[in-house]
Amino acid sequence: MTKSLEEEAKKFAQKKRKPANVKEITPRLYLAGQAMGGFIAAGRQTWRMEEIRKASFDWADYMLEDDT
Repeated sequence: MTKSLEEEAKKFAQKKRKPANVKEITPRLYLAGQAMGGFIAAGRQTWRMEEIRKASFDWADYMLEDDT
């Protein structure tokens, strides 16, 4: 039984695997994620998911505004 399991493992390791499609992260997504982490870490229990998402992207957009 061990022999067949070892053979199966070797066959699996030799298979060519497609890399996962990785979505490129934009500065807006990065900043929204950072803001979301801050909101969640703050521990406010009354947040709804929609509120956290909106507030996170609001902060990201604010940080990306060109204030020149």
